Formats: sequence, C-alpha cells, structure tokens
Amino acid sequence: AGPPPPIHPTAPGAGITDDREKGVFELVARHFLACCAQDATGRQTIVEADLGGEGFTARGLIVDVRGWLDVYRWERWSGVQLPPFVAGAPLDTSNSSLELIPGRTQPPNLLNEAELLSKMDAHGIGTDATMADHIKTVLQREYATRGNAPPHLLKPTALGSALVDAYDKMGERLNRPELRAIAEADFTKVATGHKTRAAVVAETLQTMRRCFD
Repeated sequence: AGPPPPIHPTAPGAGITDDREKGVFELVARHFLACCAQDATGRQTIVEADLGGEGFTARGLIVDVRGWLDVYRWERWSGVQLPPFVAGAPLDTSNSSLELIPGRTQPPNLLNEAELLSKMDAHGIGTDATMADHIKTVLQREYATRGNAPPHLLKPTALGSALVDAYDKMGERLNRPELRAIAEADFTKVATGHKTRAAVVAETLQTMRRCFD
C-alpha cells in the first residue's frame, strides 16, 4: 500500500464557528490550493568578495512570479536586492566603513519541527506523508527532545550525538542527509520502473560493506 493521500478540504468551511477550527481549515485548504497553484519563480544572486584576505558572501533574491506564495500566506520569500556586480571587478568601498573584529564561529541555531520539515523537503528526504513519522521516530528513540514551550525547539540528546559521532567514524557520510536523499530517489526509481529492486539492494549492501570492512 502506498502513502495516504494528502489532507485536503472535503466541504466548505462557511459553517465553522470556532476560531481554532477555522484556522485549521484555512491552513489545510490553503496548503492544498497552493499545491495546485502556479509555481513561484525567483532569481538568487550570490556575491563572493575578498577583502584584505577575508572572504565575504552576500545573497540577494528577486521574486519574479509569486504563484503559490499568494495562496499559502505563511510562506515568504524574502531577501535583499543587490546592486549589479561584474565578476572579477574590484569592489568599491569608498562609501563604506569596514572594521575587522576578531571572534569565533557560533553553532547553528536549534530547529523547530516546521524548520526541520523544510530542510528535509529541501534535501529530498521523505514525502509529505512520511516526513512527520521520521521526526516522531527520532523522538521515540530519544535521539532528540522537543521543548514544551514555544518555539518547541528540537535538541539532540547524548544518545543522538553519540550516534552521529559513531556514524562519522564509520565513514560513508552515514549521518549526512545526502545519503538518505539518494535512497529516497532510488525508491522512486524502483516504483516508476527506472531501476530494479535488486540493483538498489546490491548498491546499498556495497556501501554498507565498506563501512564494516
């Protein structure tokens, strides 16, 4: 059996009087309609500059077609529109003040469940029907905990950190999302007939054997 169909509205919501229920209905309805709407398109500019031997990166985003962004109002594409640059040209800093301040890198911020789902989607891990189950499994196995107070951040436990460290030492990037994304893509290829189950199993076993040799 395949995954269940996506949650979608089955009747008008005009008769709903409870505000919380209205909010849930709007979320479901807008998500479904956004999936059927026109794609959103944009252009991202990435500028890399070298100033005094230090590397700097700036990103800019221009939204050309809003598409489904106008339907699903909780998703926003935002960014800074950068001025035009020419590759290899010197950077004019005559109207800017630059100050080099020593410091240390900081660990990335913890994620809440919605942010983790977005990253899983970006890496091609799971489907709309299975991604939440992946997170549920991680919590049930106590690889991470979820905060009780908003924004309900997910925090790795000692067990989860030890598992990642062990994967690092085994090699083959077992703790990296790319490996799971490759597996998900192979599953899709098997389902569509572009790859055989035997070929996928053989490739997976070859990867696993390298970890234990």
